[in-house]
Amino acid sequence: MMQEIHGCPRFSFLPKTFMLPRESGSLLAEMLRDQSVFWIVKPVGSSQGKGIFLTNNTSDIEQIKGQSMVVSHYIQNPLTINGLKFDLRLYVAITGLNPLRIYLHEEGLVRFATELYSRPT
Repeated sequence: MMQEIHGCPRFSFLPKTFMLPRESGSLLAEMLRDQSVFWIVKPVGSSQGKGIFLTNNTSDIEQIKGQSMVVSHYIQNPLTINGLKFDLRLYVAITGLNPLRIYLHEEGLVRFATELYSRPT
């Protein structure tokens, strides 16, 4: 959505993402364009990896398209540290735009996977 509103170059770091059920038709059309691309499916309102799965199969989406899900293009060549995927979270508050005022919380969060990353097949 932000890519559509503000232009692709500014938001090109974001993977293509769809909100189900509202954008299920667009997602299915995108999946049919290139069936080698994997998608990560995450249930809305869940945590700790519950209900997350990878797919490149439209029938998987057909089964869940009535549910609230976020589906994003899966980055198949992620940045890793010693072969482990990681999650880095920095907490930022933007309180003003003119002048720009940004606050970065002094604490953040880093999580490392416990298994070496391997590409989905």
